[in-house]
Amino acid sequence: MISARAIKLSLFLAIWGSCCWAAPATVVPNMYVAEVAVASQGESDRLTAMRAALEVVLQRITGAEDIAQRPAAAVILQQSARYAQRYQYRQVAEPELASLAMTVHFDRRAIDEALRNYDLPVWAERRAVTLVWLLAPDALGASSLLDQATATGLYPELFVQAAQRGLPLLFPLLDWDDQSRLDPADVRGGFAARIEEASARYDVRHVLTLAVEVQGQLWTVRATEYAADALPRQWSAAAASSGSALAEVLNRYANRMATQYAVQGSGGWAQDVWVRVRGVGSLESYARVLSYLQELGPVQQVQVLEVAPTDNVYQVRFEGDLAGLQQAIELGRLLTPLERQYSSQGLGFQVMGLRPELLYEVHN
Repeated sequence: MISARAIKLSLFLAIWGSCCWAAPATVVPNMYVAEVAVASQGESDRLTAMRAALEVVLQRITGAEDIAQRPAAAVILQQSARYAQRYQYRQVAEPELASLAMTVHFDRRAIDEALRNYDLPVWAERRAVTLVWLLAPDALGASSLLDQATATGLYPELFVQAAQRGLPLLFPLLDWDDQSRLDPADVRGGFAARIEEASARYDVRHVLTLAVEVQGQLWTVRATEYAADALPRQWSAAAASSGSALAEVLNRYANRMATQYAVQGSGGWAQDVWVRVRGVGSLESYARVLSYLQELGPVQQVQVLEVAPTDNVYQVRFEGDLAGLQQAIELGRLLTPLERQYSSQGLGFQVMGLRPELLYEVHN
């Protein structure tokens, strides 16, 4: 039977392969879709595959690596067929091997409701993009930085793990501009100033360097995360293959990101705040702000309360705490914080790309 790795890679290439992340955050596509290996089209095998597919989806949405071991999630997984909207089979061929894969599309509303009812965390579809500087040895032992096309061919396991966990990865262009600012020795030595300088042109909040090394039969990957307003974080993994080591360090990184961004369920309980946006001067900017607020992970509902020449006021219903909502707002950089010169009743933000000084205030 074909490996799950090959099937997941084919799905990654199908839904992400043509994407180009050009923002600090992006909406991850096909969050509620999974493709898994299936033994046959018989009912028993189909139900087994549906459960496996739903487990992939729940892990991606919640950010919880151990989601299948949680009692609340186990109840959802037992009813996997109930949440499936449609499924389809396809033959997948590998050298001297052919097998069957099943793609399952799950009901977003039903799953979201179940996660709320069972107090499970939710990691929003709009996720921070991570810039990856991947340093790897060539056949002669010299190390070089890889672009996405080269990395996909050499280390598909990295992209399989990204698809599994819903991590948007951006690889550098490695054009003259990149090469003049950063070389392999900078990544290997962990020279933060050089790495941050080279990464600035990509306008991301999270930068990840991965240095692949081999000693005898053991492959090691050293990972370092550079995030805004935080000290670099380092960890490593070792395995018999480079792909396995890369998958492991990325899995740990996904756990870190989920801890930071996933919102713990509150049993369907929500609270309201007023959002005041000052200076929206066109239908286009009005639509952008409204759409942006509606897409935020913690947000359940947005209602326009007032439209005026100076201020637009929205009532936003959201789950979690106000700090989590603020973090979600700032993630996409459409709304960026102004200096903290407001009272405890409000926060000030500047909206980028619409007007020079478009203010956003959250009132308790």
